[in-house]
Amino acid sequence: MKRFGDFIVFFVKGEGFLRGMIRTLIGTSLAAAKNQISLEDIQNALNGAELPDNAWKPVPAEGLYFKRAHYPQK
Repeated sequence: MKRFGDFIVFFVKGEGFLRGMIRTLIGTSLAAAKNQISLEDIQNALNGAELPDNAWKPVPAEGLYFKRAHYPQK
């Protein structure tokens, strides 16, 4: 994550994502940053527990941009 003036930029890298996954990851991260959920809640969710309902607020798609994809060389 980097700040550029009024903007917060998240860089996400992975081998595959589910539909809406990035929006949910960013929304959950922002909820934690605003103390709406705790880091313990997130850790528990990674271990299989349910997150509070207010944690699953995906951010709107507007303002999210796809930068590039990397594919393995054959």
